[in-house]
Amino acid sequence: MRLYLVILCSFFIVGLADTQKTHPVPYQTKTYTFNLDLPPKQMWAQLITDNKENIHRLLKYIKSFMPAFIFELTPVSWIRKYNPRVAEEVQAIAELAQVNVDDVFWLNMMYELATFCTSIIIQDENNNIFHGRNLDWGLQNYLEPLLYNGDFYRNGKLLFRANVVAGAIGFLTAEKPGAFAISINQRNDRDVNLHPDRHPIKDFWGLMKNFYQIFENHRTGVMWNARLVLENATTFEEAFNQLASTPIIAPVYYILSGVKPNQGVVLEMDRDSVFGVAQLDADNGIWYLVQTNYDRDLVDPKNDRRRIPAEERIDAIGRENITPQNLVSNVLSLDPNLNKQTLETIIMSAQGDYLNTTCWRWENSQYSILTL
Repeated sequence: MRLYLVILCSFFIVGLADTQKTHPVPYQTKTYTFNLDLPPKQMWAQLITDNKENIHRLLKYIKSFMPAFIFELTPVSWIRKYNPRVAEEVQAIAELAQVNVDDVFWLNMMYELATFCTSIIIQDENNNIFHGRNLDWGLQNYLEPLLYNGDFYRNGKLLFRANVVAGAIGFLTAEKPGAFAISINQRNDRDVNLHPDRHPIKDFWGLMKNFYQIFENHRTGVMWNARLVLENATTFEEAFNQLASTPIIAPVYYILSGVKPNQGVVLEMDRDSVFGVAQLDADNGIWYLVQTNYDRDLVDPKNDRRRIPAEERIDAIGRENITPQNLVSNVLSLDPNLNKQTLETIIMSAQGDYLNTTCWRWENSQYSILTL
């Protein structure tokens, strides 16, 4: 317990403060090909070699506000006990990037520290299902150069497509052709959701719970869990069951879409179990789901109304007119869903087998870390 109190007193990110309003420049990112049959060092070699300098830059920034002793708690020997396969992959990336293994391990706990996001599942009048998301994370100057798409192959066949952060071994957004697509949104602990005007100590406590699950229970990170589901589940139902039954480090919203009518759900996950489920039911008027970062039975806080404008714009377009293109142009690319922390807009479909990414470069954007 003393360890977690020391961390509590030493480290906390309140958020990112935007200090200058700007307009983003959209661009298409590069796609890499990965062979899951290769050893990790060979599989990740091209991506990491191409991005070594930017990985160094991101890690230097992360270490500027994380206490040094955190990294000392996770030597290679400990990571091997935590999860041998994770250890093999982060060690491979560390060797390729010429950084410490513990640095890469914490890079792979990015979700457990802070993310945001908007995710939307649509079922149009022809029962086509498509899935959109905005990845909101701030840190544009550090993360934006590391974002790519990846096509992952096994036994010579495409297994899944994913949006990749160079240096990370798990995913926040991906689709498995003919099976399902998944996006991950940050979820706070329930007591935090109940009090959006909360005192920061509640966020502190949630972060300490995450550290406890890492160090004491060796829980699975949500990005790595998504990767395991993409590798192993073959249907929407299998993906749902695996996501719902795996204990995790931090609460999360799993947004999962499939290939058949009404295969679309938002899984509100606690660390140990499912808290709530929302599902498409087009015959009864529920032909879309919009998820941001708050439980669906609660009103979004006044200072973050992303869900309400998105729903109003989708209703204005109508089920008979909605398309992947106007979901992007008339919803996800407009304020407040497109905001100063948005890194990417992604539209994907397991039914149509595509994952298209627009990255956003915020010119002259400046961010500062607020710490206690």
